[in-house]
Amino acid sequence: MSKSNKRIIAALVIFMLLVVTTFIFRVSILKAAGNALISEDMPIKPTVLFVLSGGAFDRANRAYQIYKLGKATHIYCTGSNKCSDLKALGLDVMEGEITARYLAKLGVPDSLVSFLPEGTSTLEEGECIRKFAEKYALTDLAVVSSKFHTSRVRWVLERKLKNSHVKFHVIGAASSEYNEECWWKSENGLIAANNEWIKKIYYGLKY
Repeated sequence: MSKSNKRIIAALVIFMLLVVTTFIFRVSILKAAGNALISEDMPIKPTVLFVLSGGAFDRANRAYQIYKLGKATHIYCTGSNKCSDLKALGLDVMEGEITARYLAKLGVPDSLVSFLPEGTSTLEEGECIRKFAEKYALTDLAVVSSKFHTSRVRWVLERKLKNSHVKFHVIGAASSEYNEECWWKSENGLIAANNEWIKKIYYGLKY
């Protein structure tokens, strides 16, 4: 047998071993891929809470839980993107405003909820938080977003607040549409994980 044929056979064997190994450990690999998107913690003391736009139902529910625990002194809802689906009902509403309205519906007093009509992306919302923290001399704050969003949120805040003395916490909101522990079993989970990995890679390459 020639050397070239031996190399081809060796390459095929290695490939098959990789395929078999991946199949055997597929659940662990998929779990690890999801866990790599999650980076969250909880504030120890009451602090200012920012809720990022998008996923208003899950994120507002999580913010409400934090409020009920006595950990939110004020809740700011960011995001100036307009919800295209609501246009079908003749409603011209920004995503952050939806979150604020839902928090009011859940029972958070109007005096503790504010809508900040800034930010059309995580990067822009991070900049909005930076400016707000600087303007009001905040030393501690927390940010709520979807669980699969938390790693990228932390990445953005580390860069936006690196020259400040602000301590921040990132709080994850579990999805009501899929289980983060087995995201690959749901179409919504597959879409969420795929989209977040694309954004994570994009942010890492561009910024």
